[in-house]
This record gives sequence, structure tokens and C-alpha cells, in this order.
Amino acid sequence: MTDEASATSAGSPAGLRHPEMGIMNTGVTTVIAATLAVLGTLFSPILAQRVSARMKSQEFDLARQQRDEDREVEQERLTHVERRNSYTQLNAQMRAMHRKLLNYLHLVRSGNLADSDRAKLDAARHLYLESYFDVQMLISDEVLRAAGRANDGLSRAYGMARRLDSIPSADAMTPFELADETVESTFSYLEEVRQRIADARNIMRSELGLTGG
Repeated sequence: MTDEASATSAGSPAGLRHPEMGIMNTGVTTVIAATLAVLGTLFSPILAQRVSARMKSQEFDLARQQRDEDREVEQERLTHVERRNSYTQLNAQMRAMHRKLLNYLHLVRSGNLADSDRAKLDAARHLYLESYFDVQMLISDEVLRAAGRANDGLSRAYGMARRLDSIPSADAMTPFELADETVESTFSYLEEVRQRIADARNIMRSELGLTGG
């Protein structure tokens, strides 16, 4: 190396880069940017598809949850309506049977009892028992217990009334038979049965969100 070349080399600043280096760095940056742009173009539809699929999945889950909630609300409504109808039917049949027994006793006391009256009482009892057994799977345990007490009372009163009749039915022979049964004692017992029916009715009303009384 000549002295001039050495002097030129020695006089160059230590941090000065060669012009070709700057050109190369710019080229690398351009290539990287272009590559990223290409990758972005390639992956953008995939990412958009995944985002869309996730959004649809979330919408489906929300719709399914809403359907489940609506179905649950509807089921509760139907259960309430079904139970209300069952309570209405049972209460009506218990009260009807109670009235039939009262009317029957009045006929027994007056001595004007006819075969048609016996048939009407037995028909009323059949309807009542049919209703009582039909609703047992639909009513609550508390109502079932109260209705059971009322049913026991109605069954006993029926037996008492038929034993007071000159032609008692086979169903009238129950363990409740007493030697001192009279029309008046049966009327008194029916008053107790009436209260049992009222107690069952109040529980029904309470469960349906109505006021007791």
C-alpha cells in the first residue's frame, strides 16, 4: 500500500459506513415489509374467517341460552296452569261431594229418601274420587296431605250417611262405624270436614300466589 493510500485510509472517520451498506439495509427493509404485506394478505382471510366463526359460535350459544330460558319459563307457566286447573277441579269436587252429603242427610232426616237420591250420591262420590286420584301426580305434597285429610273425612261421612239409610251400600261398612251415629252427629262431623276442605283450599291458593282466607 502506498503512503497516499495509507494516509487516506488512516484519515477516514472510524464510524463512517460505506454507501453500499445503506443501500443494502434499505433493500432488506423493503423485502421484509413486502414479505409482511404478503403474509398479511395471505392470513387476513383466515383470521377474518376465524373471527367470524367465533362470533357466530357466540351468537349461537346466546341464542341457545335464550331458547333454554324461554323454554324454562314456558314450562313453569304450563306447570302453574296445570296445577291451578288441578286445584280448581279438586276443590270443586270436594265441595260438591260435601254438599251432596248434606243434602242426603236432610233427605234421611225427612224420610223422603228415594233410590234416585242414593244413585245421585254414589255418582257424585264416583266423580269426586276420580278427580281426587287423577290429580295426585300433579299437586304438591302439602296439598296432597291436606286433601288426604279432607278425603278421609268425606269417606267417613259417606259411610255414616249410608249407615243411617235403610239400605246402606257395601262401601258404607268402614272401620269408622259407631253405634251412636245419628243424623245430628253426622251433620256435626260434616262441619269438621268442611273445615278440612277449607284448609286444603287455602293451601292451594297460597301455592298459586293468591291470598288465603
